[in-house]
Amino acid sequence: MGALCVIILALVFFAKCQSTIISRKYTAQLQIDEQNLNEDLLGEHDSSSVIVCAACCQKECSFYGFNPQKKKCRTHTKIIKSGMFTEAGWRYYSLIPIDCKDLQADGQLNSGVYEIYPYGTITSPVQAYCDMTKMGGGWTAIQKRITGSLDFDRNWREYKNGFGLPEQEVWVAR
Repeated sequence: MGALCVIILALVFFAKCQSTIISRKYTAQLQIDEQNLNEDLLGEHDSSSVIVCAACCQKECSFYGFNPQKKKCRTHTKIIKSGMFTEAGWRYYSLIPIDCKDLQADGQLNSGVYEIYPYGTITSPVQAYCDMTKMGGGWTAIQKRITGSLDFDRNWREYKNGFGLPEQEVWVAR
């Protein structure tokens, strides 16, 4: 009986979301809870739980909200804080890459500069160089020296805050 319930639940996810269920990491975004965000809205639909809602946030979706009292789910392409107004009961979650490995898992396969969120909140992004080819890829470069043109003889504050340019020579920290 338990296996049948799991299969039925998976079919319900598939029917509501029209996509294959994949595992993705989401982080609660408390600073925008209790808001109604209408910009970049992909859709709003009935949802029995936050898990069903998360399963519906696929492909172009990077951010979703769930209201347990209304049993509603909203999926969005991105977070834009303009045009928000208060609406009680909404809790928001975003797909934010903590590091380059998260970006790789989400389909980014080209090396280059990406925005990552190593502190787990949308308010503190970091520009980092991601190597997606060497030794399986997904590497976040925290130090990169190529020509020695950038002086690394720095004080503690500069190392704490980071310096340089991710596409050239850099020390990424915060």
